[in-house]
Amino acid sequence: MIGSILDEAEKPKGCFAVTDDARRNEDGSLMCYPVWFSPLNSVAFVISVCYSKRGVFHKRFANSYSEVLEPFALRLRLVYSLLGLKALIRNDCNTATPAT
Repeated sequence: MIGSILDEAEKPKGCFAVTDDARRNEDGSLMCYPVWFSPLNSVAFVISVCYSKRGVFHKRFANSYSEVLEPFALRLRLVYSLLGLKALIRNDCNTATPAT
């Protein structure tokens, strides 16, 4: 969780970097929730929630944020898995030889 995007961007080794110079002076809070995908043994997605006021997200509420965001993470994992299955089926259908 980042309490101030502006403060974090100014740190030499901060966790946030401004990529749009037009937004360099904007401040706010940022929370990132990694979505772990166990078949890949890695983080497949990150849910980012940004709010235009600084100091909105607090680490002491991390469990509450997880409860709110986990259903969205579950949905992402399910859709990602279904897309993988769809690709496998498509590949199987393209490589299958017709019955004679």
